[in-house]
Amino acid sequence: MKRIQLLKLEQPIGRFYLGKLNINDLLNICNLSNNENNYDRFFDKNKISKISKYCSEKDATFPNNIILTINFDKYTENVHIVKGDDLYFLEFDENLHDFAEIVDGQYRILGLKNALYDKEQFDFSFDIPFVLMPNLLSTDMASIYLDVNSNQKQENSSFIYKIFGLSQNRSILKTCHSIVKTLQNDNSSPLYGHIRMLVNLDEKYRMISQSIFANMLTELFCNDLQTDERILNEGKNLSDIDDEKLIFRLLFKNNQDEIIYKILFNYFSGIKDVFDKEWGNVDQYIILTEVGIGGILKFLPSIFALGLKEKKLSTSFFIEKFTQIHTKIGNDFFIKLKYNNNRSDIINQISNGLEIALND
Repeated sequence: MKRIQLLKLEQPIGRFYLGKLNINDLLNICNLSNNENNYDRFFDKNKISKISKYCSEKDATFPNNIILTINFDKYTENVHIVKGDDLYFLEFDENLHDFAEIVDGQYRILGLKNALYDKEQFDFSFDIPFVLMPNLLSTDMASIYLDVNSNQKQENSSFIYKIFGLSQNRSILKTCHSIVKTLQNDNSSPLYGHIRMLVNLDEKYRMISQSIFANMLTELFCNDLQTDERILNEGKNLSDIDDEKLIFRLLFKNNQDEIIYKILFNYFSGIKDVFDKEWGNVDQYIILTEVGIGGILKFLPSIFALGLKEKKLSTSFFIEKFTQIHTKIGNDFFIKLKYNNNRSDIINQISNGLEIALND
């Protein structure tokens, strides 16, 4: 395993890491192969060539950070962030390649890549500083890219969509990401301040992240996200699916995103009102963690069906139902010490517990 020293940084966006990589290691871990056609087509080749030639100068320097992201949930066996005595370390299998995505610094990496393969220009070592932001969605990557480059020439939106593999058409994932960001940023939202773009990977019961929340939310829209996103990207309409779990599919098809948001707003407002003690104590309770929100979202179709039957989906409706549920599950239902299983088991345990209490 290769080990790269990291410095932990905490900012309002959440926790991320600062480190350095030799250019050979950087090119090995960065995913250029899957995006090569996009890069060749949409990046300015003259600019890449200038950067490549600049690398041959004896005083060449790239002091600014490359920004990378790694999906640690995808590479659980091969890539880890581990905590040492005073520092953190990125550990990865040296035989594993292309597992890091580039958020910002594409031109520098492509220029360095060209220079490295031209030994007449480039025959010396280069260390590159990088920032590692774990588990970013492509929508997060595009947002950060725009923030970082906000003072530069306005980027063409199609360029941004292409380099991060996003569709300019309607998208389930983009809609879910937008809803989650609004829940986070709306100061009247019950989830205001409780969702982070970046979370602490070394916490067992970690705070809910935008990416995890958005991905879990897509499960209320579709059973096969990749297939549906491809259909939407082709400009086609989604099919109707008779599945009681997909409560937001028809609303999405009818472009009624504001109704989806309102239902979620009312739902979480009702939970916050009833479970106010648990809501305000994240050290002892898992209600606002990744597994807590996961279980609550998985339970939503059951209480949603009841709301449709009673023609009520207001905050007062959810308060009424969760008050009844709370009396049955007691005050210890969301306590951390009660749950020691893996992530998916805890989510199912929470969802099933709420379901039983609702129907009891």
